[in-house]
Amino acid sequence: MSLFSLIFMYYCTSVSKQMKSFKSATEMLIEQIQVVLSYVVKTKSGAIKPDASVLRMIASLTDRLPSLDAPELVQPVKQETDQAVVMGTLSSLTQAADSITIASSKLTMGIDKLSRKGIYF
Repeated sequence: MSLFSLIFMYYCTSVSKQMKSFKSATEMLIEQIQVVLSYVVKTKSGAIKPDASVLRMIASLTDRLPSLDAPELVQPVKQETDQAVVMGTLSSLTQAADSITIASSKLTMGIDKLSRKGIYF
């Protein structure tokens, strides 16, 4: 395995760990958003008595969130998505190239052993 392959695989493993951490954090955030959404829906339907302080905190929170429709966010989100796809593809290609290298080495060693025994292709 080449030094480049080792470095690249280490980098991809590091990125993979970061993506798993990001996925976990995103899942937790989604769960918390669902709790807040449930509260708002139940308050709106009259099942829960409105609490002005809680509703002000929710309004303050939503005002601070960026809109994904904002033009300044569309390009960076697309670029990050594209980079993640490229990194995943490169990781797969590196692993495939390493497998081919290993198989080629084993085949070469096998041919060498056979040629020593007098069997030629």
